[in-house]
Amino acid sequence: MPTQILTTKLYSPFPNENNVPRPRLVNLLDKGLSQRLILVSAPAGFGKTTLISDWVRKSELPNIWISLDEDDNEPTRFLTYLEASLTQVFPELDLGLQNVVFSPGLASPTILLTPFINEISALSHEFILVLDDYFFIQSNPIHEITSFLIKHLPPNMHLVIITREDPPLSLAQLRARQQIMEVRVDDLRFSIDEAKEFFSHTLGTQLSLANIRTLESFTEGWIAGLQLAALSLQGNQDTSSFIKAFADNDRYIVDYLAEEVIEKQPEVIKDFLLQTSILDRLSGDLCDAVTETKNGQNMLEAIEKSNLFIVSLDNQRHWFRYHRLFASMLRQRLMQMQPEKVAELHLRAADWFEQNQFAPESIHHALEGKDFKGAALKAERVAQGMLQKGAFGTLLGWLNNMPDELVTSRPWLSIYHALALALTRQSNKAEGRLNEAKKHYNAKPFAIDKEAMISHTETIQAQLALLSGDLLGAINLNHQAYKRLPENDLFLQGATLLGLGRANYLLGDFENAEQYLKEANNKGQTFSIILAMVTTYLRVRIKISLGKLKAAHRILEASSNLMSENERNSSPAIGYHYLAQCELLLEENRVEEAEQYLSEAFNSVNRSGNPDMMVCYYVNLAQIQQALGDEKEAIESIETAERNIAQYGKNLYWTIPSVIAYRIQLLLIQGNFSEAAHWVNESGFSIKTELGYKYEVENLIKARFLLSQEEQDSDEALELLNHLKQEAEDNNRLRSVIEVHILQALAYLSKDDINKALSVFSQALSLAESEGFVRLFTDKGDEISYLLQQVSEKNSSSDFVIKLQNTLQNVEEDIRPSSKTKNHLLDALSKRELEVLQALSKGLTNKEIARKLFLSVNTVKVHTNRIYRKLGANSRTDAIAKARNLNILS
Repeated sequence: MPTQILTTKLYSPFPNENNVPRPRLVNLLDKGLSQRLILVSAPAGFGKTTLISDWVRKSELPNIWISLDEDDNEPTRFLTYLEASLTQVFPELDLGLQNVVFSPGLASPTILLTPFINEISALSHEFILVLDDYFFIQSNPIHEITSFLIKHLPPNMHLVIITREDPPLSLAQLRARQQIMEVRVDDLRFSIDEAKEFFSHTLGTQLSLANIRTLESFTEGWIAGLQLAALSLQGNQDTSSFIKAFADNDRYIVDYLAEEVIEKQPEVIKDFLLQTSILDRLSGDLCDAVTETKNGQNMLEAIEKSNLFIVSLDNQRHWFRYHRLFASMLRQRLMQMQPEKVAELHLRAADWFEQNQFAPESIHHALEGKDFKGAALKAERVAQGMLQKGAFGTLLGWLNNMPDELVTSRPWLSIYHALALALTRQSNKAEGRLNEAKKHYNAKPFAIDKEAMISHTETIQAQLALLSGDLLGAINLNHQAYKRLPENDLFLQGATLLGLGRANYLLGDFENAEQYLKEANNKGQTFSIILAMVTTYLRVRIKISLGKLKAAHRILEASSNLMSENERNSSPAIGYHYLAQCELLLEENRVEEAEQYLSEAFNSVNRSGNPDMMVCYYVNLAQIQQALGDEKEAIESIETAERNIAQYGKNLYWTIPSVIAYRIQLLLIQGNFSEAAHWVNESGFSIKTELGYKYEVENLIKARFLLSQEEQDSDEALELLNHLKQEAEDNNRLRSVIEVHILQALAYLSKDDINKALSVFSQALSLAESEGFVRLFTDKGDEISYLLQQVSEKNSSSDFVIKLQNTLQNVEEDIRPSSKTKNHLLDALSKRELEVLQALSKGLTNKEIARKLFLSVNTVKVHTNRIYRKLGANSRTDAIAKARNLNILS
């Protein structure tokens, strides 16, 4: 009796309206049409079927779809569906399968498929055959049929297999002959941009980039995870707080993984998954030690072949890890089902890592197994090495999870704890821990190390002085500590040199700062990635301030060449390198490249436990978001930076005024002058501030704020700018000199002194051109575009002026009305100029127009001057009259 056909199995799933376009994968699949097989292999929930169904629906080729299930493991049933699907699209086919399928015994693939392949080859059409959910097929005869079909695939037939686990189809041979296109987990993961578009469609609102990064990192681009996160987010008012608290045991994710994955596994696989879930990375030997079995490598290879949310960490298939969400769910189930076994599993792992000299992992598992004394002994041995790598967060995590009396009983552990706390700006806790260590200086058996302990203590005290703002005290203490340090203690020598460099940098003494930082950098290149990266970051900042962007690029190039691949992947300190790259590229207005480096910094910043890095990350993110037009997100990022500062109070004293200043700057760029005024008053910004490098950013933005007010005080702004210019010139801070010149030009423009405005603006252009400063000009508003146009008219435009004009995208031709019609004039006048013209015709003053259109008075003047030029008018009255004669105001 013929097998009954379920026709719904022969249609591709209908696409969801919220599906995110994935052109990069579509291009990959299009290229795969030249191969014998397109294999799409990944765990549940990675969007395999969705991707292929979207692709084939949009393809010009006819497509044939078969959705397989457990019942299709009978060869006769499989072939019946194959014939039914083909004849549904090509009814003229006579495949001859019926006589074979329903006769007793199944013919060999050669006999069975030869006439089938010949019949397909005779078709005049190309088409795509999709076998979905192929992982259900466990029948060897069906695998033989599929293998024969792939080997002798007709040229007009394109085969796509979608599966959760790799099928036994001689894939290695296909790879060697370059006859297969594979789409796997890494290809299917959602990128940041795709996640952003997905949440926009699903939630009907824009999540901040920081929130999207958090979810993308948490789910590792797993599409089902993002969908379940979106489901959890629906109806939640406080999105940011919810995402931060989005726990690993979110019920939707746990239910999905449990139902779709775990419950379908054999008991031996389940037990192995649960016991090894405590591990952050897995190898065969390690799994043998934890499970006390001898088949760890075989189990890992079987799990990988089954695509059970496992990721290979090397080309030799020696190290693996579970997908973070999958591991989290497994650990939760382990705690529910075998809570008494958890500590024992951790201690087995700790022993294996100790024997194989993986100290950090051994300490982690010892703590999880409650072996605090063993963890303390191990931590004491590796603490200085962790500090050298910049792994402050990891070290603090260990020490904070040990009983306090255990740490205080060990002076060296207390000293390392104090140093890690100081380096992460936790001065009060650092002082307390340091005092505990001092109690042991004269006690046996520690007295022998007294000199070494004192030198460490002085280094920490110098760091604490720096945190408190006592820069001169920090310099004295670092000099004192450096003299006492033994010659072989290169790390502390480097740390004191870094302290001297940072203190001089904050004082604006760049010459001394550069000297100390270069010495610290030389030591760091040998043995300490944190010293090398922090000194690189500060040296780049110094070069930017000095106006030497090309020299800054050379420093970063040298730094990049020294970094090993392992350091790039493992040390949080690498975040400093990426932040420096970002800040340098922003100066050149290479926004997209800067954003890429900032993305690279994200994971390092999060792992570092360093508030300095966190604040710098979000300030840079805000500037990039503003440059890309994401004004709301830019303000949110500045608020995040401010929240980080609030956690550390005075210990980030040098960043507090800068971050507030950046908020005010963003508000001025956005035209939100009333809110900017509110923050000026809230922060005490309006009080005259002290001059000096420490306050330079604040003072420059103060001058800009003065020029934005309705009641402009250009004279006060010019007075402040003259002082800033003199100080910047005296100390060779060319970047600040350029910015002062730009702001002076705006001040003179507000006083209608166009000649002085153009004079100082031309100086700014001349100074900026040789090194390529662009960003300083791009966020100052329409006045810059106007001044550039004036410069172009008075002198022949240089390539740099043309570059700035193109960047601003506000250059307009000087159109004379005598040769233009009304329509041409309407085209020539921008939308904003027409709004200003309408306001002029109603008799509004410049201040009233500024208030009405949310502009600065300066910007209104610029628009008015442009209107005069385009209409050939000499005054407001003349412009209104000519506009009315031309019916522009009708």
